[in-house]
Amino acid sequence: MDVGVLGPLEVRTDDGAVAVAGARQRALLAALVAHRGRTVGVDLLVDTLWPDDPPPSAAHTLHTHVSRLRRTLGVPVHAHDGGYVLDLADGQVDAALFEAWLAEAERADAETAVTLTESALGLWRGPAFGGAADLPGVRAEARRLEERRATARRALVDHLVAAGRGVDAVPLAEALVADVPTDERAWAGLVRALVAAGRPADGTTAFHRAVDALDELGLVPSAGLREAHDEALGVRPAAPTSAPAGTTGTVAAADPTGAQPGPAATTVPVPPTSLVGRDADLAVLRRLLADGRLVTLVGPGGVGKTRLALELARRVVDGFTSGVRVVELGTVRDAAALPAAALAPLGLGAEAGPAATALRRLGDLDVLVLVDNGEHLLDAAAALVEGVLAGARARVLVTSRERLGVPGEHVHVVAPLATAATASGPAARRLFLDRAGAAGPVDGTLDVALVDRVVQALDGLPLAIEMAAARTATVSLAELASMLADDPVAPAPTAPGPAAAAGSGADTALGPADGAAALRHPHRAAPERHRSLGAVIAWSEALLDPAEREALHRWPVFAGPVEASDAAAVVGAGRGTVEALVRRSLLLPQPGDPQHPVPGTRYRMLHTVRAAVLAGPDRRPLPHEAHARHLAEVAAACDAALRGPGQAAAVARLRSVVAELRAAHAWAREHAPGVASGLSTSLHVFAVGTLDDEVLGWAQRLVPRLAGDDPAVAAAHVGVAARLLQAGELRAAEVRAERALALAVDDRVRMQAHEVLSDAAIYDGRLTECRAQAARLWELALAAGDGHYAAIAAASASLAIAYAGDRPAAHAELTRHRELLDASVPDLSPTALGWFAYVEGELDLDVDPDRAARSLGRAVALADSVGDRYLGGVARVSATSVRGRHGEAREALVAFEDVVGWWLERGDRTHLLTTLRNLVDLLRRLDAPEAAAELLGAVAGADVSPTFGAEGERLARAREQLAGALGDTRLAGLVRAGAARDVESAARAALDAARRLREA
Repeated sequence: MDVGVLGPLEVRTDDGAVAVAGARQRALLAALVAHRGRTVGVDLLVDTLWPDDPPPSAAHTLHTHVSRLRRTLGVPVHAHDGGYVLDLADGQVDAALFEAWLAEAERADAETAVTLTESALGLWRGPAFGGAADLPGVRAEARRLEERRATARRALVDHLVAAGRGVDAVPLAEALVADVPTDERAWAGLVRALVAAGRPADGTTAFHRAVDALDELGLVPSAGLREAHDEALGVRPAAPTSAPAGTTGTVAAADPTGAQPGPAATTVPVPPTSLVGRDADLAVLRRLLADGRLVTLVGPGGVGKTRLALELARRVVDGFTSGVRVVELGTVRDAAALPAAALAPLGLGAEAGPAATALRRLGDLDVLVLVDNGEHLLDAAAALVEGVLAGARARVLVTSRERLGVPGEHVHVVAPLATAATASGPAARRLFLDRAGAAGPVDGTLDVALVDRVVQALDGLPLAIEMAAARTATVSLAELASMLADDPVAPAPTAPGPAAAAGSGADTALGPADGAAALRHPHRAAPERHRSLGAVIAWSEALLDPAEREALHRWPVFAGPVEASDAAAVVGAGRGTVEALVRRSLLLPQPGDPQHPVPGTRYRMLHTVRAAVLAGPDRRPLPHEAHARHLAEVAAACDAALRGPGQAAAVARLRSVVAELRAAHAWAREHAPGVASGLSTSLHVFAVGTLDDEVLGWAQRLVPRLAGDDPAVAAAHVGVAARLLQAGELRAAEVRAERALALAVDDRVRMQAHEVLSDAAIYDGRLTECRAQAARLWELALAAGDGHYAAIAAASASLAIAYAGDRPAAHAELTRHRELLDASVPDLSPTALGWFAYVEGELDLDVDPDRAARSLGRAVALADSVGDRYLGGVARVSATSVRGRHGEAREALVAFEDVVGWWLERGDRTHLLTTLRNLVDLLRRLDAPEAAAELLGAVAGADVSPTFGAEGERLARAREQLAGALGDTRLAGLVRAGAARDVESAARAALDAARRLREA
């Protein structure tokens, strides 16, 4: 089948044209053809089929329409990635054939180009897509094809002239100018056609006709039209020259194939360097520009908005009959002068009348107006754009660090280049290598790992990358990476220096000699506002009010992205101030993390902006104390929430501010140890549950800062005790926990210490002592209404009874604790509920494996719902042991590999040991006695905690069975070999054995 869209939608088969029944079937097929080969989302298709009021069943009905297309017409449409894809070859769509012939014509000799272009235009039967052209899913492609048709008609005139057939070209060119009297490229083609036909005088007359037509709108002839007139007068045209990016000078648009531009090419500023990593942006912008009349590119200074806009204009210039007009506002300082200053670059002469009238007349043309760098005169720039949009046809592309706020504006945020790996390498790396190659690096081939460090330190900001790449000509890449490495925030000076003039770019505004703030633009012709990162920020800072400027200078106290509430508490910036800094691209909203979603929007400052702010002469003291005390309050509030139904949100909040907590704790250890102690206390439950060894480790750094008898040091000791417990250092953990108990004045610290002591006792087989510690923990928790520690106390007490051999009594103890807790603390956290489910599973392991598996599965699910890796880990160990003893052995082996890897990755030696003890018997059952014997030696030796109860009995039986399989001598040798390994090495050896078994 073939589909025609160069006219009314048409489907043809070998038997002739086939009717597409129903308006919605035609709309669906039109939208699919318009996006041929690409996935079309369900939402867009629904909007296309029901533009006004889609029914509630629209998505289901859409599927019915798709099925009908397949069934009745044999249309090859497939479901894919939340939408549908039409799978037609280029030869089956007339629009694709049209474009292919035009592309071939550009490469062919003049006569062949004429034939190909005439054939391509002969495919048209009417307006593209006919009556479906204005549907939401079709509109952009229909407009693009119509633009290509107009371009092809102008190209045919040029090809005829080049082929020496000026007489044939003249009537075609006359038809073009009759259709669109303001199409300057068509007028230029007519002038050249008349000259080629031997009628230069008529060519001059045609030029004056064009001038008269343009004068009616107050427009002056473009450079291309004037050049054609010079040719008619016998004047040799000057060779085009390049213009620096961002200037108002214009040259002929470059062709991406390398061919020279045609004589009627509309002029667009040509940047001197290639564009890297912006293909996705260009695709999105082309769609936005096709669907709307105003598109604003917004982003921080130096992100490449102007460069991207110029490239877009260059690529779409042929789609506008009156070309592209560029007005650069960076050099305009007076808002009142902006309308007059913009008229000349826009091609508007004095005859155009008042500015408002002239702009509206320009807006009636099929023209693209590029307004560059409008943020410093935002209101005046918005008025300029609204003046153009008052006309009926013009489209406007704006670059600004802040959106205009004009009705109908489509904003596209230009983000820094990606620094993460892609198939072709990170875009930021590719830009650096390209620019460094142009600079001539002194150290030969550049190490991509170092390059990645550099571009990550520069946030992927293109301007900063270009500045850094230029420095590779004078310093080694290793030195450059070292200069840009993140350093802690240095203490602010006691008195700020004098304010720098906005955009001055003076060396005195750069601060230190090295680092991001010292980078300078490699090109002499660069705009003043882009000469250095300091100048980039100074340009934006000049637009701020006093409150916004104060917030900007205090913001570097934050180490990472924070919520608006954090900004209000620490730097005194209300939400309005924060959003103003975002609008001016000095702060960026932080993309959410799907793994750890946070309800509130967070905001971050680019490292490059931070470096420039800290290095500037107007630097202010940073509010470190307010930052530390606020984070202590956040941690305390989250610690309380961890103990109830709000646990998941509290964990997410703490995870989102770990960088802030790290900075706050570091500052407080030096300047306010009591605050640091409070932070460690509030973060203890979070750190233990998430197995965050770093957060626990902050407490160890606090110990030397406090006197030995200071109650605040208790929090430090209990944090160290928890780390030692995880590392399997049970005796040392108990010493620290006892010391914490002796000094503690906070019941939270006491409960933390009793948890460590009860865990250490049960791991060491001292079950009576475990029950005693659990009883003390239960009393404290119940008095404090702390369901988290009450559940842990109940779990420890019940497990100690069970491991002593009395499982019915353990069940009764667990039930008693649960009833008491439900009566006093009804709203338990997911972790507390998970501990009860875990113990229920443990108690049923050997008496009812199916019920145990269900309980343990519930414990894992509850733990995972709040990111509790500790509970999730121990529940997985038990669930895996159930599968190992009662399930399919090879399936259990895969589960064991996962759990062993889990504990290895988290450095928890204590639970790794428990997991490996359960693995011994499974390896034996899988006929791997040597691996089982070596593992037995590692997990039952004198250097590890003792095994007891049911676990000890299982290992004893395994030893007897291995002796029968291997013999006593062979077993003893393998056990000795295993005992020579530490637990981590034994775990890796066991993983290797497991992999070999699976592969076999």
